[in-house]
Amino acid sequence: MSMTEIPSSYDRKAWTSKIWEGSIVYWEPVSFVTDINGKVPPLKLMYKPDKILEVRRHVNFEKVYEGRDYIYNRRTGNFTLPETIKLVKGRDYEVEEDGTIKILYKQMLHYTDWEYMHPKYKEGEEHDWLQMPSDHSRKFNLFNTISTSRIYVTYTHKDTWGDAFAPKDETKHLPRMTRMLKDKKDLNFVIFGDSIATGADGTGPDEKVIDVSNNKEIQYRQHYKPFTPSWAEMTVQSLREAYSYDNINKINKAAGSSHTTWGAKYADELVNPARPDVAAIAFGMNENSCPAEDYKERVIKILDTIHGKNPDCEFILVSSMEPNPELGHTYLADYEKVHYALQKERKDLHIAVCPLNSLFWAVIGKGKHFTDISSTNFNHPNDFLIRMYAMAMTATLGI
Repeated sequence: MSMTEIPSSYDRKAWTSKIWEGSIVYWEPVSFVTDINGKVPPLKLMYKPDKILEVRRHVNFEKVYEGRDYIYNRRTGNFTLPETIKLVKGRDYEVEEDGTIKILYKQMLHYTDWEYMHPKYKEGEEHDWLQMPSDHSRKFNLFNTISTSRIYVTYTHKDTWGDAFAPKDETKHLPRMTRMLKDKKDLNFVIFGDSIATGADGTGPDEKVIDVSNNKEIQYRQHYKPFTPSWAEMTVQSLREAYSYDNINKINKAAGSSHTTWGAKYADELVNPARPDVAAIAFGMNENSCPAEDYKERVIKILDTIHGKNPDCEFILVSSMEPNPELGHTYLADYEKVHYALQKERKDLHIAVCPLNSLFWAVIGKGKHFTDISSTNFNHPNDFLIRMYAMAMTATLGI
């Protein structure tokens, strides 16, 4: 794909192109959301743009235009929305015979202010809007609100990722899977995790997953532009293309609202019948306040349960993104350390680690706001962060 060929909907190569490599970034999100004081914080890209190739809004993925829908300050690197819009006759409006002025376009974007997003916020009560009491009275799921105030920027850059964290090839820990791929053997790739592993809040997942209430298989599907599938689907598509064969079978046993306690209890029932050759274990978000020691015990039980009946199965332990950092401390970074500890300690198993949590913090360190990369401003990824999962997984798998 050349730089001038920027697809307007899902394209696997573009969607999984690694943000820490190369000289182009596709569809980096910027969200026009005010802070608690009614001000928009600095809205910047991860790199200093050499050339902005295209900007689209999230809703319907329509193109937007500099000067009309947004302003980019090349000196400061900030994005803003125009305070006033100068209309040009013929381009922006027409005057009809009766003198009526007909506007030819509508401004596509708008600021989303704190009061609108968080109507239950009370001054003096720190982070009140992020707390969810037992009666579920406070609004926290902001999916539609944020999406109407977001643009996606595709641009080229000359600066590099530098010494910021980037995932590495872990295939040395997956020798059997690597041989099977090279020999084009039928391979069962099982995903076992929470809602993020189902593709939740992406624009185009189409997954057979598990209903956590009864362990029955259900279809989870979303279908609107730009049709971004689950990270599991993007990962398996990438493997099929890299190794030039189709018999890499994705089997998704993830369930929304699940955690490792559920996973340890039902791994035998849900995962073992799938006869996994490799199993990606991706929990954490729904138990992020649990001490790492307890999390480790449950992950060990999941591994042992699967390995007990599938002794050739290899594992990829996928760490989780963070919920909104304003919620306070979580143990998710410690869970990633647990993954590396198990890799060293369990010499009887083949364990690779996909360090999404570290990549999440690297992106935050590059200046991205949580509202830029989250779908809800609470605990789910948007398309860009789902793509980051796929980027991290493909890097872990050496592709």
